[in-house]
Amino acid sequence: MENKIFQSIDGLFKESLKYFKVKNIENINYKRISIIGKGNSISSLPFKKGSTLIDLEIEKKIKLRKNKRIIEVSGNMEAFKVHNFLLKKKFFFPSFPSYPMVTIGACIANCTHGISPKFGVMRDYVKEIVLYNPNFGTKVLSKRKNSKLFNLTIGGMGLTGVIIKAKLQVFKLKSSYISISDNKKFDNFNDVYNFLKKNNHIYNQNNLFFKFGKNEFIISRISSGNFTKSNYNFKSLDVSNIKSFRLGFLRISFFRKLLEKLLLIKEYTTNQKLIHINEAFFPSNSRLIYFNLMSKKFMENQVIIPHKNVKLFFKNFQKLYNKYSPIITLGHLKIFDGKGEYLQFNGKGLGLTLHFIIDKNFYEFYQKFLKLNIKYKCKPNLYKNSIIQINDIKNFYSKDFKKFSHEIRKINKKFFFENRLFYQDNFYK
Repeated sequence: MENKIFQSIDGLFKESLKYFKVKNIENINYKRISIIGKGNSISSLPFKKGSTLIDLEIEKKIKLRKNKRIIEVSGNMEAFKVHNFLLKKKFFFPSFPSYPMVTIGACIANCTHGISPKFGVMRDYVKEIVLYNPNFGTKVLSKRKNSKLFNLTIGGMGLTGVIIKAKLQVFKLKSSYISISDNKKFDNFNDVYNFLKKNNHIYNQNNLFFKFGKNEFIISRISSGNFTKSNYNFKSLDVSNIKSFRLGFLRISFFRKLLEKLLLIKEYTTNQKLIHINEAFFPSNSRLIYFNLMSKKFMENQVIIPHKNVKLFFKNFQKLYNKYSPIITLGHLKIFDGKGEYLQFNGKGLGLTLHFIIDKNFYEFYQKFLKLNIKYKCKPNLYKNSIIQINDIKNFYSKDFKKFSHEIRKINKKFFFENRLFYQDNFYK
């Protein structure tokens, strides 16, 4: 074990933590345990002071069963390696996050959703999990076997134990390219929302910006498309590393407007523009300079707004925005059409992601923003938000939080898996 400096991408955490690389899973015998994948999470969720931070270093294995369209993969293997392996076999997996240097275990533990959550999130594609927890040893989990622990583990943020390996549903690849059939600019929120609800494209990449003091305060561009037919180029995805330095340019309105212009430019022609699956499924990988333009501290806030509350939410959000003028550098919209168990990030509604720069005026706005989210029964993505507190989670998830916390306490009796949100001092009582 060693002490090592860790910091979150959003700049809200930097500290020396006890760090332990695990080669033999049964060596995990520390009282208080947190789990780290590759350490590339935007938020500070895994970094709990006082815990022993576990890094799984067992042999990485991957196996594809083509006839069943199932891939068996180690929990500590990176998403980009799985993607490259599948690409060569003419398969793909749809629910990895937009930055591919994350582990499979982290994707499961945080119920990632990929570019098209309308068609399913990680929960829908996990067939089996092999989990280790020193409180009970190794267990095999699925929808039929140890189903409660299965659902607690998916979206459980590492509180149920270490994911050793998993079986995932994969899909036959029609092509390694997506053809853009629509590339539209919107300046009316209802038009953006209705367009996303109605279309069934596998690819919907949109960028959302806000205009202070305007009646129509939203401007957006959406590129949509589907796989082309029998057009292959199996180039491997080369991964770029996230840098930790921050230039802070996006605090200045000129640079935000410049970013807006660059991202909203209508791309070439619509029907003949092809995007390789590497770029389509992992857009953040090629745009990491964006994070360097952010301030030293920022927050990525993501919620699912129930469809029935979307219009009222945005009407009141516009008033809040005009009153407090928060610095929002970028936003995204996605449609969700599923159901989540416990604290899984899934539901039926509009997924709204906003990137806030944290300055001296931010926190007053944020308290009002939280109340707005609670009022309209939004569901937050707990994994992405370094600021959210456990009392906020109780307000958002209510009965689901009570069920989740009750089950986790029953599981972790001697060894405590924890993180920034769920830690011994206020959770294991």
